[in-house]
Amino acid sequence: MRDLIIAENVHGKTGLDGADLPDPTIPPLPTRANDLIADILRESTEKVTLVVTGPMTNAAIFLLSHPELKDKIAQISYMGGACFGGNMTPQAEFNIYVDPEAAKIVVDSGVPVAMFGLDVTLKAQLFDEDIQQIEEIGNPVAEVMANLLKFFNLTTTKPFLATPDHVEGVHMHDPCAMAYIIDPSMFRVVPLHVDIDTDHGISAGSTVVDYDDVLGKDKNVDVAFEIDLPRFRDLVFKSMTYYNRIA
Repeated sequence: MRDLIIAENVHGKTGLDGADLPDPTIPPLPTRANDLIADILRESTEKVTLVVTGPMTNAAIFLLSHPELKDKIAQISYMGGACFGGNMTPQAEFNIYVDPEAAKIVVDSGVPVAMFGLDVTLKAQLFDEDIQQIEEIGNPVAEVMANLLKFFNLTTTKPFLATPDHVEGVHMHDPCAMAYIIDPSMFRVVPLHVDIDTDHGISAGSTVVDYDDVLGKDKNVDVAFEIDLPRFRDLVFKSMTYYNRIA
C-alpha cells in the first residue's frame, strides 16, 4: 500500500553483503510465500509458529486470504517495532515503518503475537571477540556468519550519546525472534496492548505500546524488554558449531 523501502545502506545492495556465497545449486521454489504458508499449515498435524524477521506483508496476506487456517498458527514471533524510540523516525522501527498496514493486521488478528523490538534487540549484542570466536569455529556457515557480522558492524549506527569509553556491539535484531521460540525463558516479556499507527504523519509506522495500561484494552502482544545476553551468545555459538557435524 506504500512505496517500497529497502535497507541497502545497512545490508548492502544484495541484502547479504559481506558474505562470499556460492551460486545456488537448487532452483527457487515456484510457490508463492502465501501459498507455501497455507500448504504447511494445512498439512501439519500440530500448530505452527511463524517467525517474521522483516516487514509483515506475507503474514498479513496469509491472514486475510486464509482465515480458515488462522487457528493452526500457534504464535507469530516477529522482530519489529519499539515501545520507546525508533530507527527510521523518532518513533518508528524499520520493519513496521515499511508496511504498517500489514503489522496492524497481524497484531489485531487474535493470533498470539510476540514482539521483539528495539527495546530488547539493541541489547542483544555481539562484540569483536564474539565475531572472532564464530570465525574460529571454521565451518562454512560460521565463516559466512562472521563475514556478515563484520559488514553489518561497519553500517551499524552508534549511539551519539555514548561516552568515549563506551563499546557498542553488533545488534542481533532478527535472531531474537527465533531465540525466543527456542528458549522463551531467555527473555523478559510483558503482555501489553499494541496498536500500529497507519497514518502518514510524523508518527507513521509507530508501534503504540500501552506500557502503563492507560487504555485498559486487551493485551494482544507479548512485548520483550530484557534478554539474558550470556545465554543468547551461547545459543549463537552452539548454533554455529552444529554445522561442524554436517560440513
